Amino acid sequence: MVTWFTEAFEPDLVIAGHCDMIGNDTLEAIRAMMPNCAIIHCNNDPLFVPSNVERIKYRAEVTDAVFVSTGRRELTQFEGSRARV
Repeated sequence: MVTWFTEAFEPDLVIAGHCDMIGNDTLEAIRAMMPNCAIIHCNNDPLFVPSNVERIKYRAEVTDAVFVSTGRRELTQFEGSRARV
């Protein structure tokens, strides 16, 4: 599926939202095929939910950026990941 999608559309940007069924290995496969494609994760769920924090950390391992709808102070826990949060 990833091969078909990547070859057919040659995306410049992939946005991963509420897609827990898509693993980081899939996003890495897209990056391998399209190294100039930006891959981001968008998350609007609350950071006081521990599983959401873990989900953001998981995606930050392979994405270029993570967009989160919260203040800067709360985002310091994600510093040091591959992604810009």
